[in-house]
Amino acid sequence: MVRVIGSVPVMSQTAPVVKSASVESPTMSLSSMGGDAVTLAKTINAGNRVSAAIRNGDRPSNVFYRWTEDNSYWFMYAIMDWYKREVSVLSTIVNRTATELFRHDLSLRPKFALKCEECGEEFQEFASRCTSCGGYQLRRPDPTQKRYLVRPNGRSLIEEANDSGQSLLDVLRAYAESEILYNQGYMLCVTGDVVDGDGKLIRAYPLEFLAQDPKYVQSLYDETGKPGTKWAFTRDDRNTLINMDTDENVVNIVSEEGLRLYPAYWKIGENPGATGTYWVYSREEVYQDHWYTQTMTYGIPIWLDIEDDLLTYHYLEKHFFKRYKFGYVRKILILPGFSEDDVEDITKGVQDVLSTNDNSIPIICTPPQLSGTAEMKAQTLELGTEDGAEALQVKSDIRDRLCAHGGVPNLFAGDVEASGGMNNESQQITVFDRYLMDKYNRIDNLCAWVLSWYPQITDWELCINRPSKAHTDAKRRMDKMQEAQMMKSLGFDIWFVDGEFRYSEEPVDQVMRREQERAMQAQAQQEIADGGLRPGDGDGPPEDGTARREDPEIGESEDEVDLSKREADDALE
Repeated sequence: MVRVIGSVPVMSQTAPVVKSASVESPTMSLSSMGGDAVTLAKTINAGNRVSAAIRNGDRPSNVFYRWTEDNSYWFMYAIMDWYKREVSVLSTIVNRTATELFRHDLSLRPKFALKCEECGEEFQEFASRCTSCGGYQLRRPDPTQKRYLVRPNGRSLIEEANDSGQSLLDVLRAYAESEILYNQGYMLCVTGDVVDGDGKLIRAYPLEFLAQDPKYVQSLYDETGKPGTKWAFTRDDRNTLINMDTDENVVNIVSEEGLRLYPAYWKIGENPGATGTYWVYSREEVYQDHWYTQTMTYGIPIWLDIEDDLLTYHYLEKHFFKRYKFGYVRKILILPGFSEDDVEDITKGVQDVLSTNDNSIPIICTPPQLSGTAEMKAQTLELGTEDGAEALQVKSDIRDRLCAHGGVPNLFAGDVEASGGMNNESQQITVFDRYLMDKYNRIDNLCAWVLSWYPQITDWELCINRPSKAHTDAKRRMDKMQEAQMMKSLGFDIWFVDGEFRYSEEPVDQVMRREQERAMQAQAQQEIADGGLRPGDGDGPPEDGTARREDPEIGESEDEVDLSKREADDALE
């Protein structure tokens, strides 16, 4: 009996975990056992005891894994959500970086220009024959493979990646924003699967792709941090997590009910910390990565390294918000004509008033100047408030540090004063392009993971177009045209295919010279085969189909001999 479970996400590449009542399942993966892994697996599955043992395969215990397991690791991601809402520069950095990453969209590019059908060798240039096997069966990329990306509703996966109507670019951008903010991104492939009566997976196919908030995803591992060894699940029930070490029903599930157990790597819940109603997934169904400060389990946000700067910027923003929303007392009071004792009393009185209502403006009355007395001079009172210019300078310094930490130019964060002309702007953008280079490659790896769910597509690759200032479309086109002109001047044949210039393997004159050499060698070999007879040598008429050709010198000598013979015959007569 074969069942199709269309709404259950599964993965076809995960091998089931088999346990029996007589033999415990080995703690190591069978793929790491060497050449006897298959034989050993058959022995274990048959229920026979094995005399050999695999040892020294345990990992050392790591405090970091226990810490993330015992504590709310997701809480640091919730803190970063708060910082993004409260610190405007941080939100700007995340949005601008994600915008620059996906400014030029995605594209399906051919992996090769020609491919040998005999040996599978791929060539990026045009060739007449395969340089590996010498075959002539060369083909172009198959455009019909693109139809495998079409969803059941007729729309392409790139246009609609999930049932929510998000394009693949939208999903990738959500993933990138999680990486920039949290240093942790998750992407889930929801699949349908075909299983047999025992719950064994026969085939899985992708249904949609979703970006997951890391606060709701938990990695499943044992006390040493090794995933896929402690927890398992069945294909019929994605909402139940089975502990392979403590659950007494594990053997009964396998032996009595005949169900297959599969290693559980990921737990995604409806509440933070993957609590509440949850779903369990295998390793291949979830893609994760850390863009900064690499760790094995959970990514640590890089913004926590400069958390003091974030908090200082936050309090400055709130201070100015309160100041301009409710008003603020002036920072300096001019008090003409009072003695030092009077100034001290008045200052204390002003501070007492401000302590009860900081929105009030104290009014200080000064007595009129008496005749015959000296002119009263003004005095300045400092009420203990900050200088506005100093606060703005502090905000500017913090913005510089945040932009440098996130790799974004100050120009992109709204600091127009730091531009200083086109030369400085170009330098900032160039540095930003260098920063983005590594991120382009990581997005390409994610695109390769997406295409790995479509094994029928072998001739095409999904890539993100580089939004580099130095490699814009116009600049790139000019560079390619200049390169094509140089290649043509060197004697190469040129084709324009798939939006790219393709060149021959070697210059045309070199090919012709080699063909001439081959023809001369073949001719010499033919002459040797004909007994060493060369054109123009020896006697014989210059007839077609012979090795002899017309030779003027030989012809004249033969005419002289004929003339001498005729003269001798005439003399005898």
